[in-house]
This record gives sequence, C-alpha cells and structure tokens, in this order.
Amino acid sequence: MIDFVFYAGVIAILLLASVAARYDLLSEGGIAAALLVGLTIFWFGGWEWFLLLAAFFVIASVFTKFKAKNRLKKIAMQESAKGGVRDFWQVGANGALGALIAVIYHFFPLNTFYFAYVGVIATVTADTLATEIGVLSKRAFFLTTFQKAKSGLSGAVSFKGLAVSLLASVLIGLSALVINAFFNFTAIDNFNLVLIPTVAGFFGALIDSLLGATIQAKFYCKKCRKITERETHKCGIKTVYRTGWKSVNNDTVNLLASISGAVIAALLYHLLKGF
Repeated sequence: MIDFVFYAGVIAILLLASVAARYDLLSEGGIAAALLVGLTIFWFGGWEWFLLLAAFFVIASVFTKFKAKNRLKKIAMQESAKGGVRDFWQVGANGALGALIAVIYHFFPLNTFYFAYVGVIATVTADTLATEIGVLSKRAFFLTTFQKAKSGLSGAVSFKGLAVSLLASVLIGLSALVINAFFNFTAIDNFNLVLIPTVAGFFGALIDSLLGATIQAKFYCKKCRKITERETHKCGIKTVYRTGWKSVNNDTVNLLASISGAVIAALLYHLLKGF
C-alpha cells in the first residue's frame, strides 16, 4: 500500500513536470528544481501538502499563459531579470522554503509548521498572479512613494495586481479547506483555514513589492534610457547600477517574501487560537 501511494505521487509529480515542459513554463533547470521540491514535499508532507503545491502550480500556470502575447506583458518580461520561463533559482526561491518546512513538520508535526507552509504557498501564488496580471495594467505605482511606476518593474504595484493577489490568496485558502476536508488532515476551524492563507498571502506579496522597490538592484540602460533588472539589457548594452543592493535580485526578494508569508501565517494561527 505504501509503495502504491508513493509511486502514485511520483507519477503525479512527473505529470506536472511534463506539463511544465510542454507549455514552456519551466526551463530544464526549473524542471529539475520542481521535481526536487515536489518529491521532498510529497515524501515528508504527504498528499495533503503536495496537493496544495499542485494547486499553486495549476493556478500559476493558467495566469502565466493568460495573454502571454500581450504587448505590455512581453515588454515587461523583457525588462525583468528572468522573463516568463522560470529557471532553477526561481523555482528554488519559491519552493525551497516550503520543502524545508515539510521536512521539519515530518519530525515535529505541529500546526504551526503546517500554517507556515500554507503561508508560503499563498505568498508565492499571490505574488505570481500579481505579476502576471499587474503587467497588463497601464497604471502602476510604488508602494513606498506612491509615485507612478512602469508596470512589471519589481516593486511596482497596480490595482489589478493587488486585486488578483487577494484572489490568489483566497484560492489557496479554499484549496487548503477542500484538501483538509477530504483527508481530515487537521482539526482546524474552517474559517481560519481560509482566513490565514488569505491574510498571509496578500501581505506576503505586498512585502515582496516593498522589497522590490527598496532593496532589489535596478540598473539603467544609457542607450535605451530605461530602468531594468538586467545587468545586460535586451539591446546588448551593459547597464549601469542605479538603486538597491547589488547582491539582491528577484530570487532573493521572492525568498524573503516567502519567509514573511510563513511567519505571518504562523503568528496569525497562534493569535487566533490564543497562543
């Protein structure tokens, strides 16, 4: 029975990886990282944890491909340090913390760690959707100054992006609720099971934007006269460092935001249950 469950999980992970390869969602390195993260979470967390990761994958994939040929979206991806196809480090920044929490939970099965994991998934989902939809908005601004910003630039937010970020967090909360009901995984109040990832995901994504606007490195292309995240611009010209910390890129910001989402979720869980 254990072998059947394990092999079924491995097949499910491989199917998701094949979908990612088929639709160019992940690079070869990204697929390798996704397999590593998926197998770790399934092995140490079981179906309950893996299915929540799968929910993130499905939701993020749909929105990544949504209006992928849109002009605004193409331009934004060109200025981004990574672009649309996620590589090894992007997948690691979004998934490594969740995998680590699954390992910890395996040895210390506390609800605190479960909600920390849910907070991570909610945050990366909210951030992904906010990015994919936010770049379609013609109006964006920095949370730090409320000054006008170019859509798609790290740190910039839009009302469309904020709305879909909240929606993404709710979707992860509802996914956790359905999974919990099916497996009878944790004896947690249903309202809190939805509320916690909703709050953690939304504010985790906001923290991502704040970090992107303040500490993430940005560069300037003298030829194109554009701010970009790339050290070498799409035109082939080496850019000039402008703001942020040189050592902090988008992957670093994503990891820090994931940690924030995990902490917010864990603290909120204890606050609601009265510590």
